[in-house]
Amino acid sequence: MDSLIHSSDALLRESQSILMETEQIGTATLQQMGRQREQLENSNRHLDAVRAATLQAKNILVSMSWRAWRSKIALYVMIAILGFANFYVLVHNFKKKHHKDDEDNGSDDGDNPN
Repeated sequence: MDSLIHSSDALLRESQSILMETEQIGTATLQQMGRQREQLENSNRHLDAVRAATLQAKNILVSMSWRAWRSKIALYVMIAILGFANFYVLVHNFKKKHHKDDEDNGSDDGDNPN
C-alpha cells in the first residue's frame, strides 16, 4: 500500500511538474503572440501610410500626365500656326516677286511699240 501511495505521489509530482512546464510554455506563447500582435499592428499602420503615399503619387502622376498632354497639344497648335504663317509668307513673297517680274516685263513692253 505504501508503494502504491508512493507511486501515486510520484505521479502527482510529475503531473504538477508537467503542469508548471505547460503553464510556462503557455505564458511564453502568449507573450510571443502579444509581440506578434504589436508587430502586425505596426505593419498595418505602415501599410496604411504606404497606401496613402501611393494614392498621393498616383494623383501627382495623373496631374503630370494631364499637364504633359495639354503642353503637347499646345505645341502641336503652335507648330500648325507657325506652319501656316510660313506658308503665308512664302505665298506672299512669291506673289510679290511675280508682281515685280510682271512690272519689269511690262515696262520693257511699254518702251517697245511693237
